[in-house]
Amino acid sequence: MRKVQQITNAVSRKLNIPTEILSREPSVTVKGWAQAVVEPHGGILEFSPEQICLRTGQGKLCIQGTGLTITRMNHRAVEIAGKLRGILLEETT
Repeated sequence: MRKVQQITNAVSRKLNIPTEILSREPSVTVKGWAQAVVEPHGGILEFSPEQICLRTGQGKLCIQGTGLTITRMNHRAVEIAGKLRGILLEETT
């Protein structure tokens, strides 16, 4: 795994591309307490108005809150809206 990370970092530097685009690391963009965008994702694992859990390249990422909905989703990103309370990342070993 360390070798893959080294190669990813080298390619990222050489092509002047952010590392997270080439890696499987999840990126979470939070807009206030009302919206979050997660990319990349590997699908929905759990869905309820209180918690939405997504598969990521490094584990399970859960957005917690109230009135949560998925407002937009494609093969790369998921946009979640509602009243956000927390984000939990469980690393896969």
